Amino acid sequence: MKRVFTVIAVILFSTSCADDNFEVCGKISEDGHGYVYMAACDGKTILDSAEVSEGAFSFSGYADPTEIYIVSAQRDDFSRGVCFVPEKGTIRIDLSSREPASGTVLNDSFAAFAKERKNIIDASNDEFGKLRTRFVNKEISDEEFQKARTEHSKKYDPLLEELHQKCFNENIDNPLSALVLSNWMTFFDYAKMDSLLKLMPAQSADYYPIRKKMDFERNVLETRPGNPFRNFTGYDLDGNTSELADFVGQGKYVLVDFWATWCVPCMGEVPYLRYIYDEYSAKGLVMVGVSVMDQVDRVKNTVAKEKMVWNHIYDRDNVATQTYGINGIPQIILFSPDGTILARDLRGDEMKAKIKEIFSSEK
Repeated sequence: MKRVFTVIAVILFSTSCADDNFEVCGKISEDGHGYVYMAACDGKTILDSAEVSEGAFSFSGYADPTEIYIVSAQRDDFSRGVCFVPEKGTIRIDLSSREPASGTVLNDSFAAFAKERKNIIDASNDEFGKLRTRFVNKEISDEEFQKARTEHSKKYDPLLEELHQKCFNENIDNPLSALVLSNWMTFFDYAKMDSLLKLMPAQSADYYPIRKKMDFERNVLETRPGNPFRNFTGYDLDGNTSELADFVGQGKYVLVDFWATWCVPCMGEVPYLRYIYDEYSAKGLVMVGVSVMDQVDRVKNTVAKEKMVWNHIYDRDNVATQTYGINGIPQIILFSPDGTILARDLRGDEMKAKIKEIFSSEK
């Protein structure tokens, strides 16, 4: 259905709405300026823009309580977005705060959930902070600290689980289920996500953060050991186009290290990688470093300084980690000569042992 939106600059943070409309009455800061944007839940489709006047802005349009929209502002010193359900009534959004939208039934309900969630997280962080301080000050041993951490998780994890489950169940037939799930899904795998999405309206399940999470988890499933490699395109360190397929699936074992210069654990793997390269490259092993979320000049300098003399692909467009379902680096993957994924999550001595096993059996 075609929607028509109008932009109204406002000074006061209050107004009234037409019977079938929603109106967003927003503020950003006392010295607010520039434009604020309203987008669809796909995170890309811009529905409208409003110029900030005396720190305030406003949007209005036809109410649709099955949708989720986002209001956001991007400035050099400020970046903030707030999701809301465009239901009938006056919806208040303060981009200068960390508060959710409020003013209508569903938005108030989510704001209450968010407040309770924040209270639990704040209490958890406060308690854990005190525990960690005691450990740093050597008031408790490492064993006591680990035991206390476990008890801390047992105390707070169920509280968050219960809160999310309750609010999700109460809003299973409206868009709040998507907003709750987007705050809850960090540690869910594909199967868990799929089971929850089947309970929700299709429109809510298509909420952009959820769809992105599902795409990511699907990539995790499809790049487990036993699956064929998935290609992606990046650049070599001279700026020329380079693909993973230039190396993988070409008849040799290939060890691929997804890394970044700023990643301390990644740099901790470099001595192991240098050893493996020196020991096995002459025997046919191909090694590729895939630098992610980094700057090419830093990558070049680190490669030279650390004598990382193997092949390199610079992932300028941030596609490699999504393609392989990687949510933490280093991630080191071993591929067979035909391109099948043999192993993931290789590290240190375990990685050395795996390579030694393969090349011992090749004799």
